Amino acid sequence: MRIPLREAGFTLIEILVALTILGTAAFLLLDVHYGALRMHSEAHDLVLMRNLMESALGYAESQTLAGVLNDSGDFGKRYPGYSFSFDAQEVGDEGSGLFQVAVSVQGPAERREMAMLVYDPTPESTHTIGTMQRIQTTQPTGTGQPRQARQ
Repeated sequence: MRIPLREAGFTLIEILVALTILGTAAFLLLDVHYGALRMHSEAHDLVLMRNLMESALGYAESQTLAGVLNDSGDFGKRYPGYSFSFDAQEVGDEGSGLFQVAVSVQGPAERREMAMLVYDPTPESTHTIGTMQRIQTTQPTGTGQPRQARQ
């Protein structure tokens, strides 16, 4: 005598195995997706910091050539929490026109610093330290330091 076949369908074990495979695949896909989002966020932060640093370097160069030897500020409402500062010092003999400019950009999570050389070809330049004291560079005196302009 033959045993009658049951109705076609899946057993509980088969369903559990299929759900386990499906859950593992979904977990792997979500992990890859999360990793991609994290890498995108890190790349965005790096590019933003680099762009802000380039902007600060350009500003520092133009201000150094205009005679302002140090300044600081922020990047406006569009980039809250980001600020910059720069400090320029004359390199070599007094009146050489070569300045080493240190620029730093501070963000919410990190701080970056860069230095560059700026050459001011004008023979006598007036440079400002901060916003109060003016120093005029003149011909070299052998001390390596700019001397105060007399008024």
